[in-house]
Amino acid sequence: MSRNLKTVATPHGLRALFAKASVGFSVADRSGRFVAANEAYVGITGYSEEELTRTNYQSITYPPDLPENLRLSTRVYAGEISQAVYEKRYVRKAGDLRWVRNSVSALRDSSGRVGHVVALTEDISDRRHAESNAPKSHHKLRSVVDSPEERRRIAAGLEGDTSELMVAVSRSLQELQESLVLRAAEKVAISEAVALADRFVGYMSALAHILSPPVSISAGLRQGLLDCVEGFRSSTGADVETTFSGDLELLPPSIEAAVFSAARLGLAEFRSGAGLVCFRVSRERDRVVVEADRVEPDRGESDLESIDIARLRRDLRSVGGSIEVYFSKGLRRFRVSIPI
Repeated sequence: MSRNLKTVATPHGLRALFAKASVGFSVADRSGRFVAANEAYVGITGYSEEELTRTNYQSITYPPDLPENLRLSTRVYAGEISQAVYEKRYVRKAGDLRWVRNSVSALRDSSGRVGHVVALTEDISDRRHAESNAPKSHHKLRSVVDSPEERRRIAAGLEGDTSELMVAVSRSLQELQESLVLRAAEKVAISEAVALADRFVGYMSALAHILSPPVSISAGLRQGLLDCVEGFRSSTGADVETTFSGDLELLPPSIEAAVFSAARLGLAEFRSGAGLVCFRVSRERDRVVVEADRVEPDRGESDLESIDIARLRRDLRSVGGSIEVYFSKGLRRFRVSIPI
């Protein structure tokens, strides 16, 4: 390129810079014929510099894009504007199209006349391809969002495998923290990692609820709770004694979701082990109370699973609910109070 560019009134240092630039660079005379091009421009067009100097930019421009290109170039050569920026397509030597963004500037001679134009050319084919496919992607995403079955499948995955992996990470970190002698800074780092994992689980739970709200909202809270109990019973084989009292209908959606979350996560505390689970939901004058307990005569003192309690506290925070956890020898119990 340096050999051809010597014929153009351009500083030597600038010629060397453009010759090695990663962005495409070309110079054309007033007729549009190429005078010089760097390696990057050669790569964009597919033509060698020698081949380019035997033709002009008009011949490699995609015909539908040429009128606007000529209009702007004419204004640059006439001195009406000093530069122009536009997007167009090149027809490459192999016959395929390549989208580019051209920044064209006037190059004046010693008399001040515009004798050449300099074009900096950026390949934007990937961006244009993404933009052209955006409506298709949006339509595909829209079809997913509009499909209840697909939303439920995604929601189940978010609250199932994805969340369980992060729960496992959180518990492993906690076990590591308890089993090793760590420096204060290391303990803080692990605690922060556990908190991040717990937050991630909370976000997944929230996103799952957005994609597929609890069945209670669409089928009624009582039916949703019955479905929740039946799902727990069928998956664990546990005996469940269920009691509902008070009017559980016509509650605000946010309260229904919090009650459902309390029931689901509360029952999950008893997914292992034997014994009768007593599950109660009652509506009092100004609150809904969710309780679950199980007598475990053959087991000693046990703790509830902290990650599920942390998730439940997050779900309750927005509605001002509170949770009480009680455990002693032979009994596990939790109680959630949600103000209306």
